Amino acid sequence: MAEKRTGLCYRLDVDLGVYIHFPWCRARCPYCDFAIAVPRGHDLGRIPHARYADAVLAELAARAPLFAGRRLRSIYFGGGTPSLWDPADIARVIAAVRARFPDGVPDEITVEANPLDCVPAVLDALLAAGATRLSIGAQSFENRELVFLGRDHDGDTAAASVAAARGAGFASISLDLIYGLSGRTLEDFGRSLDRAVALAPEHLSVYQLTVESRTPFGAAARAGRAVATDDDLAAAQFELAHARLGAAGYQHYEVSSYARPGHRARHNSLYWTGADYLGLGNGAHSLLRLPDGGGLRWAAHRSVVRYLAGAPAADPRACGLVAETTAQDARAVRADRVWLGLRTADGIPRELVGDPGPLAALAAAGLITVDEDRVRPTARGLLFADELGARLLE
Repeated sequence: MAEKRTGLCYRLDVDLGVYIHFPWCRARCPYCDFAIAVPRGHDLGRIPHARYADAVLAELAARAPLFAGRRLRSIYFGGGTPSLWDPADIARVIAAVRARFPDGVPDEITVEANPLDCVPAVLDALLAAGATRLSIGAQSFENRELVFLGRDHDGDTAAASVAAARGAGFASISLDLIYGLSGRTLEDFGRSLDRAVALAPEHLSVYQLTVESRTPFGAAARAGRAVATDDDLAAAQFELAHARLGAAGYQHYEVSSYARPGHRARHNSLYWTGADYLGLGNGAHSLLRLPDGGGLRWAAHRSVVRYLAGAPAADPRACGLVAETTAQDARAVRADRVWLGLRTADGIPRELVGDPGPLAALAAAGLITVDEDRVRPTARGLLFADELGARLLE
């Protein structure tokens, strides 16, 4: 059925996004829990560009038949640091994905980039490879915060990367920012917001720092060293982003996402509305919706060594490259749509709410609005998206 919304419209039984994970980074940031790899001796010459692309293409060939008939809407290169990948290999992957799903013309082809990689030669090559959108990991424009976050660039380099991308011809640019750092004041965060707005990106992703147990920040927290700020200050920073970016013309359309009109992240919107997506590469996740209303989820092993040594199979449940598969019935798929949809300003179709009882109380509390067709979180409700999901799924 069609997912009718005020923003983007997707056919949940047809539309598809393809995610490609590129794991290599120059170094691991202390907050990062993603499936990344750092080449031995930090020698970027050791990255097996073509070999990894060959492995991704083999997985694509094995799994694409599961998604036969789908309409390709987006391709997303995440990581890791995809801007380190040889653009010739990115071009090979883009061409192969488009050939496997010829019925769709992707609205968006995104490549994540480190500001250090946003130089003319790389940017020109990414555009030539087929990229249409660049997502730049600025994280902050305050130099002391960038040092704290383990980043290898400074604020001026982050700003220059946006100008370089614009000069190269990218018409859609997204910036990542992180808030909720220990010792960071509301004024500190406001300066980063102001500098980001001055650069006029089409999209901003503004994430609260999450302290994961397997990371150096997780170890620091266990040792009693604060790395994240208290909840009240984090909430104030969230509300500041909502107000300041809204005043600058950005729509706050998902908990962590702000866009100028017409520039919502199409690939991520597929996740939030419950459409199919195929993940390729180590650590990548996939969702295949089934005719009975259920679904099959799977995740590849995080180890890139294992990924390069393995052989993909058409059925992920019978493949040694897959770490986990989860079969979902229609009820579980519906629950996922509620959880994810309530993270977005467009909310969820009212028909997904089995018991309408909690709606009046949540609306009276100023957390949601309800009309004939949809249940939408308010700006305050987005702060409590998980709690809203729990209430509506009780």
